[in-house]
Amino acid sequence: MTASSDGVLSDIKVLDLSQGVSGPFCAKFLAGLGAEVIKVEPPGTGDSSRHSEPFLGEGDGVESSALFAYLNTSKKSVTLDLDIPDQARSVKQLAQGTDILVESYAPGYLESLGLGYDTLSEANPGLIYVSVTPFGQTGPYRDYKGGDIVAQAIGALMYTIGLPDREPLKVGGESVLYTTGISAFSAAMLALHVRDAEGFGQHVDISAMDVMTVAQIHSSINEQFGHTPVRRPTNLVRAKDGWVSPGLESGVQQGTWPKVCELMGVPELADDSRFTTQEARRTNQQDLLKVVGDWAATKPKEEIYHTLQALRTITGYVATVEDLLVARQLVDRQFFQTLPDPVHGDVVHPGAPFRMADDAWRLLPPPRLGEHNEEILNGRLGFPTRNWPKSLTLAGRSLSATTNKPALQGLRILDLSQVAAGPYATMFLGFMGAEVIKLESRSRMDINRGRAKPGPRDPRVYPDGEQGERPYNRTAHHVHRNINKLSVTLDLAAPKGKELFLGLIRVCDVLVENYRGSVMDRLGLGYDAVSEANPQLIYLKISSQGATGPEANYGSLGSTLEQTAGLASITGYEDGLPLMTNEVYPDPVVGILSFGALMAALRRRRQTGLGCLVDLSQREVTSMLLGESVLDFSVTGRVAGAMGNKHRDMAPHGVYPCLGEDMWVAVSAGTDDEWLGLCLAIGQPELADDPRFKDTGSRRANHGVLDEIISSWTRGSDHYRVMHLLQAEGVPAGAVLKGSETIVDPHLEARGFWDTVNHPEAGIYKQTTTPWILSKSPRQPAVPAAGLGEHNYQVLGGLLGLPTSEIDALVEQGITGDVPDPSA
Repeated sequence: MTASSDGVLSDIKVLDLSQGVSGPFCAKFLAGLGAEVIKVEPPGTGDSSRHSEPFLGEGDGVESSALFAYLNTSKKSVTLDLDIPDQARSVKQLAQGTDILVESYAPGYLESLGLGYDTLSEANPGLIYVSVTPFGQTGPYRDYKGGDIVAQAIGALMYTIGLPDREPLKVGGESVLYTTGISAFSAAMLALHVRDAEGFGQHVDISAMDVMTVAQIHSSINEQFGHTPVRRPTNLVRAKDGWVSPGLESGVQQGTWPKVCELMGVPELADDSRFTTQEARRTNQQDLLKVVGDWAATKPKEEIYHTLQALRTITGYVATVEDLLVARQLVDRQFFQTLPDPVHGDVVHPGAPFRMADDAWRLLPPPRLGEHNEEILNGRLGFPTRNWPKSLTLAGRSLSATTNKPALQGLRILDLSQVAAGPYATMFLGFMGAEVIKLESRSRMDINRGRAKPGPRDPRVYPDGEQGERPYNRTAHHVHRNINKLSVTLDLAAPKGKELFLGLIRVCDVLVENYRGSVMDRLGLGYDAVSEANPQLIYLKISSQGATGPEANYGSLGSTLEQTAGLASITGYEDGLPLMTNEVYPDPVVGILSFGALMAALRRRRQTGLGCLVDLSQREVTSMLLGESVLDFSVTGRVAGAMGNKHRDMAPHGVYPCLGEDMWVAVSAGTDDEWLGLCLAIGQPELADDPRFKDTGSRRANHGVLDEIISSWTRGSDHYRVMHLLQAEGVPAGAVLKGSETIVDPHLEARGFWDTVNHPEAGIYKQTTTPWILSKSPRQPAVPAAGLGEHNYQVLGGLLGLPTSEIDALVEQGITGDVPDPSA
């Protein structure tokens, strides 16, 4: 395998049989890395997303959808009808020369056509076959229909979004389907990593329900530890031209509060006991927001953002799609790219989700329907057929036998990341067999660990609310996000600590960190220093704004990323203000993508023999969840806004009350057949002939009437019962679950989604695992999160060869240890 300037996947052939959002988004990323992607579409109608709003310009033709255009850049389009045997055989022939096949059909459909994994892999044992569906290939719900709102409901993301006295709310747009596509991309890259090393292909099973349950960064673990989930009011205040999140209740460094008071013209509040500590500001949040609101009301939102970030507060502002295209950080990094369109002119697209050395992200205009029929079907009929041998070996590597060998066995990760996005990425690496060494500070512990000693008013969640003698080893966030990792502590400010750090760098494959832009450089341990120590090292930098640009040193939380990346601008009730998730949604999304980015970098290293810097901006990744709205604004000037739980293309589409307190079900009907099924399920078949509801447009115009009709039926039944009744009639529906309900959900249980963990200090709990299942590379069992510095002697002695006496001396000097520094 040799390197190519055309991308790390320039030797890879992809067959995209998927439709809608998730599968095409996966294939778009593969194309971006250089793969040749042939998209197979039904003749005449094409991919279903070609008929989805918003449309660029007038009309709704198959070449006008902004959603399709965004999802299908850099692909070739051919038209084939899979229900016609001769054309299905053409697909089978195409698959013989394919490395990765992506499909999104209902489980069993492609098998019925002779296009399932078992059949295609007989002729092509190296085939990686990625199935992306609402509920996966196994389990009692596998044949159920889904969609964005259904996945958000059944995966428990939705339950905590919205206001306490209102119905739960979905994240705006198609964000969850995009995240499912990102999961499929990362899993495909993992399967390719295994094939590069071992030779065999395999079946990759992606379930949107699994993905959303993984995205529960708070709910499932917090509820097991006794925390009650709630929908919370927003912490936004109104600025002169929009909304800002000051971040002063939690995102203020020690000593900064008096400076903020001076800035706001209220210096007397610097000594006000309601606000002098972070805990006090959190307790008195509403009083604080009133003070800040009076100041912010006269100032532009971006001015407030930059002014407070200059004081190192974690401040955000709600950016609209229009704001994104002129945001100075995104402009400086040239994130948005303009592509020509023969009908609509210049169209602006989000660019690369991550940057890897000097490798360019491939971004070409989307294809016209059947544009490449002549080239592919009448010319070469796909890719050159791979002459995979019928025997089980290729260059000494297994092609079809399952070894049960961990996919990432032998890969060693040095993990400096904190909070959520980075720890999620390294958690997945650990589940897939990598050795993950979490390098920690005793004086500035990962906030997941919480406090050095018990104290009052700790906002973190502990088992049964008990902090215990060592609270830093038993917080919910620590035990959940740091599974399958070793813990080592070093003082990186000390010369000896830096020396030992570089020693670890020399024996590791990957460094992961998510500090603000220049933190590691200021320590003298940035990319230049570590790459000199280990030229093969891959340095994965997951930062708020990216490694470069005028805002590279700005900080963020998941909630402020939802704002600055635009997600909050399209999330909210139709009659209300912008809202954020309570699951800091960008963090799991970035964590999942970071895994795939690392797989790409490992492939580049296999090609070149060299490591590289991977620059991943959490803001840029999150803004990719608004892709179709970016394209639409660039052509039409329309600024996307919140739609509540409604949808541009479907009606009814909403959340409805069920029997019991705060119980709900999500329902969507995108086709006339689904509408008829809904009418039958609720016992009112005559509604199918009601002129008010004759087609989607009519149903959208009368959505309020429909909501009343559906609510009157759902109120009398359990949310699971409603889901099953509707699904039996072919209607996409999902019970809106709490995190605690997902833990006992029969579908997730049947799929083996949860691991049971017995943590020595936190007790027994259920652990989320991975957002993918690989048929020949099973995940590894969850190992409890480590105590602080638990593996100091094992790692410093075993890997670096330090004698026990020397490690003892390091403990005495405060360079390492297994208890927090007294100053923490």
